[in-house]
Amino acid sequence: MEKKNVPFWLNLALPLFALLFTFLLMEALVRIAVPRGKWQSWDMGADMNTDAELGWKYKPNLNLKTWGLEGEVRFRTNEDGVLPHTEKPNTEKRHVLLVGDSTVIGRHVPEGKRLHDWLQKELSQDVSSPVSVVNLAVEGYSTDQSLVRLERMIERYQPEVVIYGFCLNDLSQNRVSVAWGVPKLRYAWQGDELIKVIPTQSAKNLEFGKTAFRKWLNQSALFQMVKGPLKKMLGSAQEPAGVGVTDHFNLFYFDAEQTKDPIPWKLFDGLLSKMSTLVRSRQAKFLLYGHPDALAVWKPYREEMATAKQLASFSPLRAEKKLIEFLGDEGIFCPMVERMAAHPEKGPYHLIPYDAHANSAGYRAIAESLAACLSSS
Repeated sequence: MEKKNVPFWLNLALPLFALLFTFLLMEALVRIAVPRGKWQSWDMGADMNTDAELGWKYKPNLNLKTWGLEGEVRFRTNEDGVLPHTEKPNTEKRHVLLVGDSTVIGRHVPEGKRLHDWLQKELSQDVSSPVSVVNLAVEGYSTDQSLVRLERMIERYQPEVVIYGFCLNDLSQNRVSVAWGVPKLRYAWQGDELIKVIPTQSAKNLEFGKTAFRKWLNQSALFQMVKGPLKKMLGSAQEPAGVGVTDHFNLFYFDAEQTKDPIPWKLFDGLLSKMSTLVRSRQAKFLLYGHPDALAVWKPYREEMATAKQLASFSPLRAEKKLIEFLGDEGIFCPMVERMAAHPEKGPYHLIPYDAHANSAGYRAIAESLAACLSSS
């Protein structure tokens, strides 16, 4: 019997169809079996407007619903693109302003459980002198962007206190004029003077470095579930010395000598000084704290993500000591690490293992420390 030749396209199509069917089946199973907050992502660009200097900023009067690891996340902004959405510029109120990046804004955390919410509750215990806490932070910002954001808003809200939440990755982004694929301002030393460098062009869109394929892939529940283990596996293969601490700013906690290039503290020092000078020129208090990194405050996470050799040189207070050194007498430093590490029963404080940002318990602990610092200052 003569053997029939199967067309080439059919030989190719059958395995491709099988792969597609398997992918769709697994995608459906993940969406059914896994809580939505563990796999749903959102387009950061949908939250933002372009800005000629800052690069991006939150849209005014946002009213969005997404999902996070702690359930439904509602995100609403006021007319200035700040939180809470009910806040209005009002010189009759006593304002506390928060500035910083994603570690301060708490975009992944349910409404009512973010840093400004908890701090508002802590400071409102003194009913004779109510305070309104306003969150100016924006996802992805570095120190330079936070400084300009504050310059724009300080007159509108006339704060009695300004709190800047520093994160180690601010250091790298302070140096660049394009972040996440979007042009932004930066500052540069010219002799002894810190000069603002404005972008020569502004962003036409806010893709934040994501291609159309990558945006599509991020909508996949299956991809979101395998992304973390895959990244960990690839990181382990590329750098056997440690898993999860491959970024040189994270390595700073373990051994400052391991960093791949000099940490740009001088630029940060100049920006911090400008921010402090601005705040104090308004007769307001300036308070600084460092984001309590999961590596620094949560021992189980640290032991999972680092090798025994790295742990031998680990110093959780290294970043806070540097911040104290640079702040000097230009403001009040509020420590976080020791207080949070001493109370593991209140944790975990972060959205680990999926996300190293603070969770609602973490923001509550940060707010308690900030309130204690303010009451004793």
